[in-house]
Amino acid sequence: MTSTWNAQFGELSNATVKTIINTGWSHPIQRHGKDEEVTNGISRSSTNTYIDLLEEPELKDLLWHYVHTHNKNFYNFDLTDLESPQFAVYNEGNHYQWHQDMYLNEIFPDMFHRKLSMTIQLSDGDDYEGGDLEIGDSTWAEYDKELFRQKGTIITFPSFMKHRITPVTKGERMSLVVAVDGPKFR
Repeated sequence: MTSTWNAQFGELSNATVKTIINTGWSHPIQRHGKDEEVTNGISRSSTNTYIDLLEEPELKDLLWHYVHTHNKNFYNFDLTDLESPQFAVYNEGNHYQWHQDMYLNEIFPDMFHRKLSMTIQLSDGDDYEGGDLEIGDSTWAEYDKELFRQKGTIITFPSFMKHRITPVTKGERMSLVVAVDGPKFR
């Protein structure tokens, strides 16, 4: 059975992860929610900032490399734009309910679709409890969640897949979340 998500476990070096974390913290925090409603009754609580890729060309090149590689090998979507990546920090009690990163019944019919979502695990899995990324497809049960918790792991999946971050019960989970756009699905 072919999975609808793909991962490269522990792909990024500790030095690269540290650079991404430092970049994330260097940008102004734009959202700190406590069960903030995101859309359609879906709530999350986390600390987030968005990274301007015009200011971070090396990060942009790194992200495009992995987006291109995963897309070419697994999805073959027509992709055109990286959205500003979101540096997300989940502390005790923080979570993100089941959601999709794109909806096929968008209000603005001429806009592009978010097509591919990518998460880069920046924390060591031993640094926190709970806070699991779960992707709602049948292949999820075939894999050990601990693999997704490895620092430097890169996970991609179609943006229409439901996923969530379970509540963090101890420690701090950090990740970089990237949405990739392209012409509307036909």
